[in-house]
Amino acid sequence: MPSPSAKKEIQVSLFGQPCALTGPVSETALAALHSISPEQIPPDPDSKTARTALERLKTSTDVPAGLDGYRARLAIRLGAQIEFFDEFEKARTSGRADGLLSIARKHAAAHKRATIESSIRTLATSAKLKAKSVAPLRRELYAAWNEAVESHPEEEFHRAIRISDIAYVCSFDEAGEGDAEVESSE
Repeated sequence: MPSPSAKKEIQVSLFGQPCALTGPVSETALAALHSISPEQIPPDPDSKTARTALERLKTSTDVPAGLDGYRARLAIRLGAQIEFFDEFEKARTSGRADGLLSIARKHAAAHKRATIESSIRTLATSAKLKAKSVAPLRRELYAAWNEAVESHPEEEFHRAIRISDIAYVCSFDEAGEGDAEVESSE
């Protein structure tokens, strides 16, 4: 294990709070790691955020190797979410949910496949897809979709940074009562 003097530190914002991210890796690696953290890539992003996050995930080269599993699982989840958004738009145009059913077979966990297919068949009727406002339908299907596909690997992120001796260190001022220091693996 590296000595404490070998640790680097960068300042980051974690859920709106100023924090330091510390660890025995370069400052560039810490910044890359934070950029792909669960705080920066939420579990249910919109289409644009999912695309940006997947690109960031693919181009982050300085991330410690211990996070490879996290990155791989997150890439699968983001890819499934992007396919959902693309197929939903196609379904909206055509009034048919065949594409959504096809990607459900491809991405849904085996034990959740029947549930998501049933939701798609029930909710994504031609009339609902062609309705003037499809936002409620999209939200409902997307929630069901996110339950059926690869889960967000947030716990894997925390475990990997803990093993790599990387930590978020945050200080909070509790209503003027002084600083309370909290160390977290995020």
